[in-house]
Amino acid sequence: LLAGEERPLDVKQTAISGLLDAATQMIPAGKLAMYNRRVASDINKLDPAAIAELTRLAQERGITLTPAELTNLSTLKAQQKVLGNLPESGDTLAKFYEKRYTQQIQPAVDEFLSTISKVDDPMTAGFSAQKALADQLEKLKLVRTQQTDPLYKAAFDASVPVDVKPIVSQLDSMLNIAKGDEKRALERIKANLYREKTTLDANGNEVVSKVLEDRLPALQRVKFDIDAMLKGDAAGSMDQVVLRDLTRIKDDLVTRMGKDNPAYLEANAAFEIASEPINEFARRRTGTSLINIGQDNLDQFATKVFEGSPGTVSYVKKQIQASNPEAWNDVTRAYLQQRWEKAMSVTPGSRELPIDAGASWRNMLLGDIKTQRKLQEALPPEQFAALKDMTTVLEAAGKVKKIGSDTAYNQKIIANLEDKAPGVFAEIGRLAGGAISPQRWGQFISD
Repeated sequence: LLAGEERPLDVKQTAISGLLDAATQMIPAGKLAMYNRRVASDINKLDPAAIAELTRLAQERGITLTPAELTNLSTLKAQQKVLGNLPESGDTLAKFYEKRYTQQIQPAVDEFLSTISKVDDPMTAGFSAQKALADQLEKLKLVRTQQTDPLYKAAFDASVPVDVKPIVSQLDSMLNIAKGDEKRALERIKANLYREKTTLDANGNEVVSKVLEDRLPALQRVKFDIDAMLKGDAAGSMDQVVLRDLTRIKDDLVTRMGKDNPAYLEANAAFEIASEPINEFARRRTGTSLINIGQDNLDQFATKVFEGSPGTVSYVKKQIQASNPEAWNDVTRAYLQQRWEKAMSVTPGSRELPIDAGASWRNMLLGDIKTQRKLQEALPPEQFAALKDMTTVLEAAGKVKKIGSDTAYNQKIIANLEDKAPGVFAEIGRLAGGAISPQRWGQFISD
């Protein structure tokens, strides 16, 4: 990557060589058999098929992985980590990590996100998705109207007069003690139960008088008005006892309307069934949160969706896609993109690049079963598989702890390796004049 050219790499041979070649040249003959047995155990962990598959995935995405990252062998990872802390090799590795992040990983992630949606602005995605939900809600209401209007029309056409005198008497009794909002609500209902009727007196003059409303279609409007009161702002200031009383009045009115008009009750039953999709929409995150997000906060739409359960993600997807399939793709990309941006975030004032952002992104998206299930619901199978392949490569690129002094860690790695191959590092130190030579160490890893 640093040379700007690609060269074929035999990963298994490189791994074996890195474990054996240079080291065994320095181990005293008496201890070589012990070292070979220990190293053979590590080499036996190599899975050629898995390495070949990871190599293929990385090459398809243009991401360079080291032998340690490809094999996931603890010995090679420890060596690569130590190299990152040595002055001479550390600079080279730092440049490699930075170039891989800026020239390979970032472009690969951007390309993957573009396969889901070309919309790269979460605010735009939120706007499109919210509009799709609003449109879908109107569609659900339209379906209900189309299913029930013919039933109500037939019931009204065949209706007989309704006696509402008992309802008025009930209202009068409640008005004797009612105050404030309650009194105003009861007076409004009572007024709606009367209508003006014009008749002629003995001289042929028109006389306007108020009579009880007995027409079924008109009383249906009274019911609608009570429904509006129970859901309106005024209801919020009413006592629960008062609200229950108003609900009882509405229920009694409906009962009287249907007493001699059974077709009306049948229409109401059909209306309840047709209302269930709308009621579910209102109960779920679609109605309680998403459709009410303010314009200035629509960039958080995707986050709000994926904060829910896998079932919630599935439901929201279904509702948005029913109105605008592309809007759902925009939402899914917005979520993945915002997770990526969070993975790339660094401490304010830091001058270091987030070279392991890919591994962090993978953990955010696939680190637990619940989040995996959400993404499985959100993405088609082929796109979810592509996400897994991409994050598998990014996870491999983050296998080795990167640049940064860690004296205790380095000492422990060296001690562990000395324990596995007694005398190896002591011999290196002796040959280097009492200190590990970075040049000789680099050649050791290179071999």
